Amino acid sequence: MNKQLLPVVIALLFSHELFSQTNCSSPYVLNICPDVYLSNQSNLAMIDDAPALYNIAGEDIVYQINVPITTTKLFLTVVSATGPYRATLAKTNCNSTPTYSANQSAGSSNFYFTVSNATTYYFWIDAASTISFDIAIGADTASTIINIPNTQGALEFDPSGCAIPFFNPAKPYYQVFFNNVVQTDPMTLSPLFTAGTMCISTFFRNLTGVEAISKFLFDFDVNGYSNIQCPDSIPGRYTAGYWISTISGNKITYDFVDSLNTGIGDFDGTPNSCLEYQFCFDLIPLSNSPQLTNIDVQMNSDNKGAPYSGTLNQGCCPSTIPNCHGSGGGGGGGGGHAFGFGVNDPGTSLPIELLNFDLAKNENKINIKWSTASETNNDYFSIERSKNGYDWTVLKTIPGSGNSTNTNNYTTIDEDTYSAISYYRLKQTDYDGKFSYPATKSILNETKEVFNIYPNPTIDQLTIEYESNENYEIYLYSNLGNKISVPVSNEIGKTVLHTVGLQQGIYFLFIYQNNELKKKEIISIIK
Repeated sequence: MNKQLLPVVIALLFSHELFSQTNCSSPYVLNICPDVYLSNQSNLAMIDDAPALYNIAGEDIVYQINVPITTTKLFLTVVSATGPYRATLAKTNCNSTPTYSANQSAGSSNFYFTVSNATTYYFWIDAASTISFDIAIGADTASTIINIPNTQGALEFDPSGCAIPFFNPAKPYYQVFFNNVVQTDPMTLSPLFTAGTMCISTFFRNLTGVEAISKFLFDFDVNGYSNIQCPDSIPGRYTAGYWISTISGNKITYDFVDSLNTGIGDFDGTPNSCLEYQFCFDLIPLSNSPQLTNIDVQMNSDNKGAPYSGTLNQGCCPSTIPNCHGSGGGGGGGGGHAFGFGVNDPGTSLPIELLNFDLAKNENKINIKWSTASETNNDYFSIERSKNGYDWTVLKTIPGSGNSTNTNNYTTIDEDTYSAISYYRLKQTDYDGKFSYPATKSILNETKEVFNIYPNPTIDQLTIEYESNENYEIYLYSNLGNKISVPVSNEIGKTVLHTVGLQQGIYFLFIYQNNELKKKEIISIIK
């Protein structure tokens, strides 16, 4: 044989031997679950045999994905493709008509395929030129219809006199101290223009269920206070964990993180009353006028014990889509509850008697329903919504029933929902323009952000990857609730925390955007 041809012949034989499994007659076989992550994939030297009507002239690589017959969804991510390609999915037979085929750009893309009645699926990466990429694959391999009853209980303000003396007779569920002096309505903050300490205690009870308070939001009037400071964290009072603070100007948020990161609020679930939550702030008072020293206080529950009916999906999520099962069907019968008051607002009786205010997920929409037992001079209702519990916009306006002693039912739909937690409140407006907020609730919607956090456990660095180019605020706390500062490197779609100087142990990672908590994760650092 011509020695000049020998390397070519060897190369052809080698490529046939190495890559022969990637054509339609002998595809790259994968069994799901567990999930699969394949690195350094390429269509180099592959056979051009994708389905004819959907084929791009060039080399293909095809994966045969074997799954149980009960599979309902496939989840795939093509990671860091170096060029454009066409993604095609067919089932049962490699030559069957595809159920999906579409051109894709270079980079990373997530695919969510609803499937049924087959145990074998074929996925092509079809490109006109040579590209390389990684691929991750998982699936929902089983589904169960479930119906979980409501065990939230009757979480509410406790007006039984836990706070003695209370600040306002109309609202006997909170107490205010300034420099250890109990305050009553109106407050006397003395001396003015001198730093002091204000403490606000709020009292709750839940005598029948497990729902608990997990978030406090304090909004201080900028005309009444300045230089507001608070601890990074304070220990939980009823549950092992910490209240973690975030400060944005005169707005302060405290989120509760239990030590096991299960998402429960600061309450052990034992029926109880006079549950006290106290937060203290160092600040400079600027006024003693009730109009200028108001503090809006919002509290949100952990949503534990909420009813649920629908489909519970099980299987394996690819590492690139860790919350893939959240895209299954079903929905809760209501969201977490929210409460609010203004320290200096009058707290007068409401012109309506509200029976209920409920939220429920319906695919990508939120159904909003409420009922009244009576109404007096009620002109209209407004539904307002918020991403963070601070900033509200009007979603819908619905006419009221004027004067009525009958039960009236109302309903509306939010068709363009926020991701993650959404807050909704009911505003009622009289004929003379006076208004009140008789109810506020929150609901957890499926988050659109996907964060890939690795490695965990880690030794010297922690990487957080995200699909969008949004700006995120990332915080790390010790297991004692202390905020930790570490060197940070930022790239497009990635943040790296350099943890080499930290001691071995458990840490809490928080990811915020515009004061909205997007992700929290327990991080283990080993040495």
